Amino acid sequence: MTSPAKVIEDSDLSHLEPFSKQGIRLSYLLNEFVETCGGSKALKGLTTTEVCDTFVKPATEKCQSSYCDMFIEQQKQKSEHDDNDNVAAVDRATVFISHAWKYEFLHVLSALEDHFKDKPDIIIWIDLFSNNQHKASNLPYEWWQTVFKSAIKDLGHTVMVMSPWNDPIPYTRAWCIFEAYCTTLKSDSRFEIAMSAKEHENFIKDAINNPTGMIDTMLSVINAEKSTAFLPQDRDRIFEVIRKEVGFSKINSLVFEQLRQWVIGVGKKELKMNQDEKRRPGLLRMLGLLYQGQGNYQ
Repeated sequence: MTSPAKVIEDSDLSHLEPFSKQGIRLSYLLNEFVETCGGSKALKGLTTTEVCDTFVKPATEKCQSSYCDMFIEQQKQKSEHDDNDNVAAVDRATVFISHAWKYEFLHVLSALEDHFKDKPDIIIWIDLFSNNQHKASNLPYEWWQTVFKSAIKDLGHTVMVMSPWNDPIPYTRAWCIFEAYCTTLKSDSRFEIAMSAKEHENFIKDAINNPTGMIDTMLSVINAEKSTAFLPQDRDRIFEVIRKEVGFSKINSLVFEQLRQWVIGVGKKELKMNQDEKRRPGLLRMLGLLYQGQGNYQ
């Protein structure tokens, strides 16, 4: 018997809202976009929600499109009068950014800047700029089960912005948990966490000083059934997919294992790079406990 999910995947999905793969260059956000808003002083203390309402929506009001689409149209008009071959600020994204809109926008940029310090011109998919902020969404179950999941799988690389590490807002948000889950569906997908340099150092210190407490904290923060969303209908649709496809217990396990694997990777990298002999025993103990939790004794 063909499963309901297979029927949906094989049916005509043209009626569903498409998922834009357009992304924006990180270096553009860090420089030109901040400048157009009046500099860092004008953005200081503003959440992503407030930046959307204060800067992104007014900038795209006339065209009623996403910021990325607006930028493309502006560049087309400029190219008719300008022969300069400038590097495009908007292109197909190569990484999906998962973040909470409650975060201060500059903190998000700082975390991404540090995470991609070796790739400042990377094209990122970030909903504030890739989505049309003027179009209210009431997305059906089929959209979450097909269009959204496929887009995350196709990108194959998700970076979650986390701050502070021991009380991370993303793992309390239905969107972010679902985004993390979608990343697990492709075996070769990459999942990473972006923190500011200061937050990363705090994470390493806590991991060394109290690895058991760190693991307990990781376990306690992931509870999909208690997650929330700004739009209640988004939460309802996401929960519907979770219930029908995987269940809350399983999705919690999958997302926790994803987080644990990331922590193991960070610990191994820190152990390789760190020359401070005082920190090595703590790092080794942390890794030992994480591997023990996986049943990996090799």
